[in-house]
Amino acid sequence: MLASSEKSVRSSQLLNKPEILSVKDLSASLDGNEILRRINFSLKEGEVLALFGPNGVGKSTLLRVLMGIGPYKVGGEVLFKGRDLLQLPPFERAKLGLGLAFQGLPKFKGLRLITVAEEIARRFNQPKERIRELASQLGIENLLEREVGRGFSGGQVKRAELMLTLLQDPDLAMIDEPDSGVDLDGIKVIGKVLNDFLQRNEPQPKRKKSAIVITHNGAILEWLKADMGMVIINGVSLCYQNPVYILDMISSKGYEECLRCLNN
Repeated sequence: MLASSEKSVRSSQLLNKPEILSVKDLSASLDGNEILRRINFSLKEGEVLALFGPNGVGKSTLLRVLMGIGPYKVGGEVLFKGRDLLQLPPFERAKLGLGLAFQGLPKFKGLRLITVAEEIARRFNQPKERIRELASQLGIENLLEREVGRGFSGGQVKRAELMLTLLQDPDLAMIDEPDSGVDLDGIKVIGKVLNDFLQRNEPQPKRKKSAIVITHNGAILEWLKADMGMVIINGVSLCYQNPVYILDMISSKGYEECLRCLNN
């Protein structure tokens, strides 16, 4: 099922919500190599989209392109809150309400995590108390006085990166593989924090925060309940469906089934 059929599988509550993101025929290439060639989907206010696909098909590239990071040659149309996103530099996209949590966290000698967090809080008009609140929820209060990324475990890296992203209070949070290299307890903590931030315990009409979450194995979806799922294969978006359906299909038939759908 191609992504253009997304409307038919959305819940009636989501259909009545305003659209926060619209992506049409998005393409991206780097050094002459085409990475994304036909990406089409939209995201409603309060909707969480789980993004699947094998390694190297452009999932992370999609998030970087949406954030405006990297020397990609980009085509197509991307509207965020009705604004032409592709015409804005990364900092303007962030100010507009777009946030990206990377897979990793850079290492800085002599620069404490709390210093970075305080600067982010200042720039995005967040109270300093929010830093301690998020750090406590993520179980990383002991990392705040340490140098950024230095000596962090895989799970600590994910939690610290998530904290810095949520400090921006984005309206659309893009999270790149929060369950990769994280133990089960860590995935549970991350999932619960994301659920809280994304207002998943509120009824759908009250949810304002949206997210795109890349997951390779689907582990995070045990704790973060996504509304929809989408697969990227060979730079093309397809199979816009319930994420549980997609996971079951991938588990039983692999991505070969997605390739068959793409080629039909």
